[in-house]
Amino acid sequence: MKFTFDPKYHLIGIAVHLFGPSGDTYANLALDIGASYTIVRNSMLARIIYSPDILPKTVTFTTGS
Repeated sequence: MKFTFDPKYHLIGIAVHLFGPSGDTYANLALDIGASYTIVRNSMLARIIYSPDILPKTVTFTTGS
């Protein structure tokens, strides 16, 4: 993937293709180049039949700061 970054915009948006047990869907996500994890809304996961109920309720993570 290649795109031009314009620093006057504070958000980098990317189109992603998500795959799940029931098929696939597309979503627009914000790209955080310093992030350790990707966060996707429960409603988006439900579209591809990933149940938030089977996922851990809390996640521990460490940031660069």
